[in-house]
Amino acid sequence: MNNKQRRFPRLAALALAGAAAGLAAPAANALNLYDDFSGSAISPGRWDGREGTQWGATLAEARRSIQSGQLRLEVKGWSDRYTNSGFGRARNQEIFETSANITEIKATVTARTMAAGACAANATAGSARARIIGTFFNIGDVKPGSEYNDVIAAIQMARASNSTDPAGVMQVIGAVYICTDNECIATSTVGSVSLGTATVNEATDLHLTWDKANKQFIFQLNSEAPHNVVYTFAESHVPSYGAKRLEADADAPNCTAASRATTSTVVDFDNVYTN
Repeated sequence: MNNKQRRFPRLAALALAGAAAGLAAPAANALNLYDDFSGSAISPGRWDGREGTQWGATLAEARRSIQSGQLRLEVKGWSDRYTNSGFGRARNQEIFETSANITEIKATVTARTMAAGACAANATAGSARARIIGTFFNIGDVKPGSEYNDVIAAIQMARASNSTDPAGVMQVIGAVYICTDNECIATSTVGSVSLGTATVNEATDLHLTWDKANKQFIFQLNSEAPHNVVYTFAESHVPSYGAKRLEADADAPNCTAASRATTSTVVDFDNVYTN
């Protein structure tokens, strides 16, 4: 059966592996194909493309396209040139048009370029990152236009400029955060898990699940045992900004040198499944 035409059964892989890892087993179901990018253009009925910056970064390049039957996200960011501390982030993303109903996402992700820049005068590392990320609920009183107390979960593969891994190797991490200001520029980490490594130009399956019944987020790399981050707070409200999205990020350390730091990320997404 063509992988682009099938439903993805998660029962055996996730429930059995989860039991082995000591996780509370989520309800068994099957995922449905959301997009296999077999068309000639990105579907406006499924995706809302956006790009932007944070913390003083300059967005030099951002492109979203279909390449060889896959969604390609490209982003290149330059650092702030007025300080030698901290970093700036440029991002490129496609937001699910059905974000409000999504609690589970699986996709095949292939990093093509993960070139993280560095600045000799700044100890902060640059980072190139590809991730599946979403905002799932809010733990307090939602204020119109404010993301304060929104809860975010992400599974990502990233390469830092100071990495000691062999060339082309990325760390794969799952993490849960709470927004601690109105624009979610500042966050507090609820928990994170290391899932292993992935390699540039190697197709990698990333799987993110919000298991509300068991108060946990579950992260899985390929067919390996899943890992979870549990939480104790109540899922009080829907989030202020409830977007689920595929994203490419370029974090460049700020640098006053004439040659500014830059980070480039190019990543392909394929066979996207959701609940």
